[in-house]
Amino acid sequence: MSNFALASLDSANIIILSQLHFFALLSMFYNMLIRFFRCSAF
Repeated sequence: MSNFALASLDSANIIILSQLHFFALLSMFYNMLIRFFRCSAF
């Protein structure tokens, strides 16, 4: 029972970490686009 709980908790942590990684990459890409448009505008 405890092994199953630990396994499910581990998989949930992996899912959360992958989502955080995805959002971090998305925000980095978004900032890069904003910087590019700002440089091209001025």
